[in-house]
Amino acid sequence: MTPWWRRSRRQTGYAPAADGIDDTAWGVFTDFVDLASQHRVAKIREMQGRPKPPDWQVRLAEVYGINALRCATGAAIGKRPDRNDIHDLIVRIHPAIARVADLSAEYVEDIVRQMWNVPPRATLETHSMLAVTGATVGVLVADPAMRLDLVAVRACVSTEISPDEVKRLIAIAGVEL
Repeated sequence: MTPWWRRSRRQTGYAPAADGIDDTAWGVFTDFVDLASQHRVAKIREMQGRPKPPDWQVRLAEVYGINALRCATGAAIGKRPDRNDIHDLIVRIHPAIARVADLSAEYVEDIVRQMWNVPPRATLETHSMLAVTGATVGVLVADPAMRLDLVAVRACVSTEISPDEVKRLIAIAGVEL
C-alpha cells in the first residue's frame, strides 16, 4: 500500500466512500496496520517522521482505529469479551505487539478494556492512540489463526460509527465540510 503522503489523489476535505469511510483517513490508519502486520519497525519510525496529515484526518484515523480495534478483538475472541477474555488475548498477542511498538501489555489491555466498557486497571502510560490501535490490529490481522482481514474490519467499522459522529469529530478539529 502506498503511504498517505505518496498517494496521487490528495484529499483536502472529508469525502466518504460508499461505505461512509473516508479513504484518506482510513489510509492513515491502515498504513500503521500494514507496517505492524509485517513487523517493519524501521518503516514505522520513518513514517512517524514524515509530514503529518491534517489534524482532522489524524483524529478520524484514530476514531477508525478505535472502532477497528473493537471489531478485531471481538472477532478474535468470538463473543462480547469479559476482562478474562481480554487479558488472555493480550497475553497471547503482546509479544508480537512489543516487536513493533513500545507498549506494555497492561496498557494495551486497558485500551481494549475501555473499548468494551470493562473497567481499566488504571495504567498511567500515555501513547498515540493511532500507534496502539494500528499495532494491535496489525498483529491481529497478521495472525493466521485469527483469519481476519482489513476488508472485514473496515466493513465492521462502517457499521459501528455513524456519519454524524464522523462529521462531529471533524468539526471539533475546525474543518468545514
